[in-house]
Amino acid sequence: GLRMEQRSVSSLAAAINSAGVVAGHDTNNVDLNYLQSAWTWQGTSRQYFSKRNSRDSTFATDINDAGVVTGFLYPGSGVLWRDGQMVDLSAETGLVIVKANAINQAGVVVGVSQQRQQQFVSVVYRDGVAGKLEVFDSTEHEARGINTAGQICGQYRPAGEDRAGRGYLWHDG
Repeated sequence: GLRMEQRSVSSLAAAINSAGVVAGHDTNNVDLNYLQSAWTWQGTSRQYFSKRNSRDSTFATDINDAGVVTGFLYPGSGVLWRDGQMVDLSAETGLVIVKANAINQAGVVVGVSQQRQQQFVSVVYRDGVAGKLEVFDSTEHEARGINTAGQICGQYRPAGEDRAGRGYLWHDG
């Protein structure tokens, strides 16, 4: 469930939906571990999401109009919060999803799956099922956003290049 107001030291607002509900997270700079806590805020009320344990940090990345929030736990678990309950996308899908970056109005989530040797690839989650995207011939890419038409944008590293990535737009397969 949700827990109510706690003292915040520094905050980041990550996303806002059309109803004006903001999703974000706080950093407790007083704690030596710099623990992060994800929340939603509307008007004067901030509600914090539950964690698996007190040592986890939670980060919010996006929110849709249904109030579903995407994000991740540190260390490395892509999650979403729906109706105040946390859903671990890796446990639900069997795919190692380390970050849920964005959600569209239909509830389709895009994020990142971790492969061997710290390589990350784009993943799409829909109705309890996740699949990896094929982005050109790249073995390393990250989905960052998705719109209502299902178009996905992100960054990829071209095969054989060690330099910074390039942007991509994925649509219609």
